[in-house]
Amino acid sequence: NHVTATVARSKHKPYVITPHGMLYPQALAHSAWQKRVLRTLLFDRDLREAACLHATCEEEMNVLRALGFRTPIAVIANPVPAPLVTPIQRTGKVVFGFLGRLHPRKHAERIIDALALLSPAEQTNCELVIIGSGENEYETFLHREAERKGLQNVRFAGFMAGEEKQRLLATLSALFVPSDFENFGMIIAEALSCGTPVFANTTTPWRILNETGCGWWQEATPQNMAAIMRLLLTMEPEKIDEMGRKGAKLVAKRFSAESVAQQMKELYQWILTKQNKPSFVYD
Repeated sequence: NHVTATVARSKHKPYVITPHGMLYPQALAHSAWQKRVLRTLLFDRDLREAACLHATCEEEMNVLRALGFRTPIAVIANPVPAPLVTPIQRTGKVVFGFLGRLHPRKHAERIIDALALLSPAEQTNCELVIIGSGENEYETFLHREAERKGLQNVRFAGFMAGEEKQRLLATLSALFVPSDFENFGMIIAEALSCGTPVFANTTTPWRILNETGCGWWQEATPQNMAAIMRLLLTMEPEKIDEMGRKGAKLVAKRFSAESVAQQMKELYQWILTKQNKPSFVYD
């Protein structure tokens, strides 16, 4: 990044930097003193002198402003590829899911805790599928938590990608995202594109789940997630499918590759001409 920005300045060419969440407090706390040195010596200047910064959500823009950067900021979401499978492939059984790297930061154990709050009768009518791999110690911890709580309906599917992953996503009644920190949250958008409603923590930038009726944007406590699990167990399958269709429509309209590419084109044209500033660029 620094070399690219330095060369651009030497050639008097405008440049755009996309931090991709690297300046969130949670990210800066990792290897904190090294990052403070690098920011002071190199990176803060690169950010200040960029023609524009590209944030993938409003929350990231607020983080950049809180750090003192007054550079124009374009808020443009990540593009979400069209699904490789036919959205909504539920078979009637209520299946909850988790997708992501198995790491303590993702807090998959909260979903296990939520499942344990259901009655034995409720537990027999649903299943939790944990999709992903990661730290062996944390994955072992999750297995032991499920055993300790006497849960017989937790399945560890391991790492999946591509069509295989999306095919499983399309069978879920809901995906639960309990992590305390997500920048844009590609797994949320990918699940929605497959017709799967999503429960996301309020620490993610997905308030639109509530606004469009394709999921739930709530604090990811075990109690809140258990309440949504109970709701899904009593909902008509057609209602869940309706929520799924709303999510797929939202992604196709707001986050398609074509839509994002058009916004990026408008951004570059504005940078080069300084005319017709796009509405998604904030000074």
